Amino acid sequence: MDRQIVCLCIPKLEVALARLGYPSLRGKPVAIASTHTSRTIIREASREAEEAGGFPWSIS
Repeated sequence: MDRQIVCLCIPKLEVALARLGYPSLRGKPVAIASTHTSRTIIREASREAEEAGGFPWSIS
């Protein structure tokens, strides 16, 4: 039996999912942050948020 593995990389997936759940966020700056840390870390930012100066930090 042959097995194939597929990996999909959807850019800004969490922002897209947030906008699906809350349509009022469309076209507005959106940042996704971790809530289970002692410091706020932006994991993902929409294009509008990046243009306003919000950039995601790399988590290692």
